Formats: sequence, C-alpha cells, structure tokens
Amino acid sequence: MIIRKIGFLMAMTLAVMGAVACEGTVGEGEGEGEGEGEGEGEEAIDTLTDALLEAVRTCPEFIGVSTAEGGTPITELEPAQFGAGGADLEAEVRANFDALLANPAVIVDESKIAGCVAALEACEIDSFEALCAPIFVGTRAAAEGCADSQECSPGLGCNNDDDRDQCGVCETLAGLGESCADISCADDRLCSNDICIDELSEGDACEPFDDNCEDGTVCVDLDGGAVCTAEPEPTELAAGDACEDTCGGLISGLACVDSVCVAVNVAAIGEACDVFPLTEVANHCVNSILGDNVCADDNGDAQGTCATAPGVGNACVQGRCADAICNDEDQCVALPVAGEACVSFECAEDLDCNAEEICEGRAAAGESCAERNCQSDLDCGDDDVCVAAEALVCPA
Repeated sequence: MIIRKIGFLMAMTLAVMGAVACEGTVGEGEGEGEGEGEGEGEEAIDTLTDALLEAVRTCPEFIGVSTAEGGTPITELEPAQFGAGGADLEAEVRANFDALLANPAVIVDESKIAGCVAALEACEIDSFEALCAPIFVGTRAAAEGCADSQECSPGLGCNNDDDRDQCGVCETLAGLGESCADISCADDRLCSNDICIDELSEGDACEPFDDNCEDGTVCVDLDGGAVCTAEPEPTELAAGDACEDTCGGLISGLACVDSVCVAVNVAAIGEACDVFPLTEVANHCVNSILGDNVCADDNGDAQGTCATAPGVGNACVQGRCADAICNDEDQCVALPVAGEACVSFECAEDLDCNAEEICEGRAAAGESCAERNCQSDLDCGDDDVCVAAEALVCPA
C-alpha cells in the first residue's frame, strides 16, 4: 500500500508539472493574458515537486517504515537511497517532465496545490492522496479518445484494454456489481473477479490472497472458513524499553542489545559494524542495504569494518561487488559485453542475455524486434520493427 501511494503521488506530480506548462490553470481563458502569471504557475509546481521529493526522502511513512521514539531514521542509515541527495529520485521525476509537457488533455487546478504541499510537509500519509489527486483534471468527455484515465474527466476512465500503447475511449466508471474487466470501479470500490465490490468488513467471508478486506483487516483462513480479521496491533517499542530478540531493526531504527532497545548506530566507512543479523544490527554500515557499501567480516565473528564493496578483480564480499557482478567463483568481474557469455543472466548496460545465454545488443531503428528488445529510445512497432519512441497522443 505504501509503495502504491508513492507511485500515485509521483505520477500525480509529474502530470501536474507537465499539464500546467502546456495548459495553464483551471479557469484561464484560451489565449488570454499570454505569459501572464506564467512564472507564478511554474513556481507553484516547483514547490509541489520539491515537497514530494522531500516527503519521500524524509518521511518514514512514505517509504513503509516508522521510526520509533529514540530510533535512528532510515534517512541516516541509508542516505544514498533516502537522504537529501539520495539515489536517482529527483532525476526520475525530472526526466519525465518533457514527455508530459505535450499533454493537451489535462489541466491543473492550482488552488489545490497549497493543501497538497501542506500534507506532504506534515508527512500526513492518510490525507495526502485526497488532497493531491484533485490538482490535475482530465478534460476528455465520454466516448472521446484517451491514452490513460488521467486524461478523462472526473467519473470517467480510459478503456484501452490495459494497453498503454494504444488509444482508448473515456467511459463511465463501473458501479457496484458491474463488470470491471475493461474499466476501473467508481467510488474506490474493489475489482474482484472482474466485478466491482465494496471492501469487506471485519467478520465478512473472504477469499485468501484476494486482498478485498478493508484497511486494518486481513483475510485469515479459519476452521469455519476464511473471514476478514483485524490485524494485530504492532508492538510499539521505544529506546530504553526491555526486549527479547528484536526492536524492529532498520524499520524502527532500534536494535535489541543486552535485552534493551537502543538506537542503531551508523557506522561510517572504516568504522566497526555488525554483519548479522542484516536488518537488526546494533552498528549498521551506512548504505549497506541499498547502496554500494558492505560490512566486511574478516574474522568470521560477525563483526566487521564498513567499507565500499569490492570492484573488478577482487573477491566478492557477501556476494556483493561495486560496478561489477559476483560470478560463480566468488570473484567480482566486469559485466560481459556483446558476444560474451552472460554472468548470472546479466550483461553490460543496454545489452540483453539471449536464449543461448550470450550478451547481444538491442535492435536499432528499422531492425526486427521479433526476437530481441529495441534500444532504450525506441519502441517495437506494429510490424515488429523498432521505431522512434513517441508519447502516445490520442485525438479527442
């Protein structure tokens, strides 16, 4: 659920950025006041984008963790991924900007941006979706063309058979008991076995693994059949509390040491760290879960030194290498190039491992894509030939 919400919000922000640049704000007259207020609109969207990025980086709730009282935040434990300059998050958001600028089917209600930004800045995960979703508004009416549901007016969805590479038409969202095989359900109802249903309440019969139970409940298969059952409340521990074997580890920022919860210590490069258990260590090597560092255990005593993962020509450490891959001989080797045998089905960038487990280049423009992928800036066309990638633009 957390990851889905992050995806929603990132898509929302990208859509808002692109739409405001090409359409202006809701209520503007077409062609009227050209250039007027343009800087203010762009500034508001920049503020929204910055708030989104900061929320994903610094609000534990947005990335599925909840730092306990006195615990060490995940943003300090894994800053390469979640810190102020972390990972490629900003690049990923900004890289989609140009592609979204050309969408003429979405306009922006700029008056909603302040409320959305406030929710992001306050880390209000329970309210941000309701506050942020109304910022972008689709303009396509029923029976008009669409590339996705974002382009359709409120209450409508894009029926294009879940194929994002073909145009569909905007249709009324399915109601309770109606088929959702080709269209989404209205009013946040669930699509179960291609029929729109209400979320099941605690005590209702359910089908295991269907995920139809309301928030806070889960489908449990009991002796009398599967029913939606309240999820157990998680144990809430704080630094200084007594513990038996765990205090939540990296999720809470606490480790169980001598039967007491203590804040996880961040070990920098060259400092002592704990190797095991990986997510419940008292001394965590910074960026060793999602980054390029590793806690190197030289003596086999589960105590090590925080170091950068080894590169080409060195022995792997815990199966890890930096800018390389660990082969069957436990050695870091360069990713194979075209014509070389794949290593663990991996190849160098922009190459694929074929059926014979040989690395091969991707098809160029005009070449067949029937049996191999196209280069990253190309799409596989209708005739199984690689063509220039273009944003899908569907006429109204």
